[in-house]
Amino acid sequence: MAKKSAVVTRPEVDLPAVEVGDPLPEFASEREEAEFWATHSLGNSILDQEHEGDPDLPPVRPLSVRLIEVNSLDEVPEFASEREEADYWATHSFGQSFFDQKLEDDPDLPPPRPRPISVRFDADTITRLQAIAAKKHKGYQTLLKEFVAERLYEEEKREGIVGS
Repeated sequence: MAKKSAVVTRPEVDLPAVEVGDPLPEFASEREEAEFWATHSLGNSILDQEHEGDPDLPPVRPLSVRLIEVNSLDEVPEFASEREEADYWATHSFGQSFFDQKLEDDPDLPPPRPRPISVRFDADTITRLQAIAAKKHKGYQTLLKEFVAERLYEEEKREGIVGS
């Protein structure tokens, strides 16, 4: 299956269109050119043309075309070729509800990162913890997490929360 991708669209805006054959102003700077293109769009006579030099690419579509929203990966078909996928994504985009849904646990994704917290210890306790961690060739914070997990398990067993 070809890689799935997202399409970013701009909101519809009516800007003066530059068509094939229209004279373009001489730009004194890149900023002036950027300001011009921020207030003008490419006309359909330009957008309907095929890409020069690459017949495998579909024609450029105007930004004002409403894209069909895809709300889940189940709605995305299998693609036989990259051309087919490009044609599909030229008319489709992920909808907001796609991004709002909770992702299921994916075994290919790494586990979520632990939540950081602050715990204060006196200097002597930290020094003792660091000494033991050094002997075990571990970081002292890793050793501290192991100590807490082991002690928590022992308390859960004592309270009957987990089996022996």
